[in-house]
Amino acid sequence: AYTANMSSESPTPSRAADDLARAADVATQLRSRSRWMASYLTLFGVGFAAITVALGLLESTPVRVIVVALWVPFVVGMVIWSSRQRVVALKARRRAMPYWAAASLLYAVVLVIGTPDLLGNLAYWLPAAAVVALPLLIGAWRERRA
Repeated sequence: AYTANMSSESPTPSRAADDLARAADVATQLRSRSRWMASYLTLFGVGFAAITVALGLLESTPVRVIVVALWVPFVVGMVIWSSRQRVVALKARRRAMPYWAAASLLYAVVLVIGTPDLLGNLAYWLPAAAVVALPLLIGAWRERRA
């Protein structure tokens, strides 16, 4: 842990250089620890794509219910994991909101258009899954670069 040198001694160029080096190290560590948001968005993007394809291709209602039942622990696990992250990049949550909103809206639109008439139609559900995942994957890419 870094503690500032609060002695009454006058600052020296070497002490200033050391302090700047420590500050740079701390900044690098914080950036590294805040990169989890990109992984979070990527995992949810892939998860949304998977559930979109699964719900679209599976025509059996009981099997579709099982898929949704498997989705719930994934979401709960991701929420718990994110809540345990100790460092969040400045404004990362605010930056992620438009990607979440877009993916959720697209997911709803894809399901409304595709269900029930296009169930089992691979030509519809694969591109639909990509469209649903795209906002979160773009968000993950942008967050990794932030």
